[in-house]
Amino acid sequence: MNSITLIGRISTDVQLKQSNNKSYLKFNLAVPRPMDKNTTDFIDCTAFGKTAELMEKYCKKGDRLLVMGSLQSSNYNNKTYWSIMVEKIERQEPKRQEA
Repeated sequence: MNSITLIGRISTDVQLKQSNNKSYLKFNLAVPRPMDKNTTDFIDCTAFGKTAELMEKYCKKGDRLLVMGSLQSSNYNNKTYWSIMVEKIERQEPKRQEA
């Protein structure tokens, strides 16, 4: 079973795109390491269809999300790149507004 769940903050503004009449968006999720709170990993994520459309409408940089999906690898120039194919999101809390 290939399943992953992460909680983190969106580190970039989300922008909906179209390819072959299918909606998608790519974003980075900033996830703190559990054993080292001073280190953060930036995980590449891709959402498709309704999930992407809802994210574009309701999510923005700094929002905290729970992301569920599958881990996918790809090879380019003899390097392996990892990303999450998003299947479901849950918005945990919006970015805090500064007064």
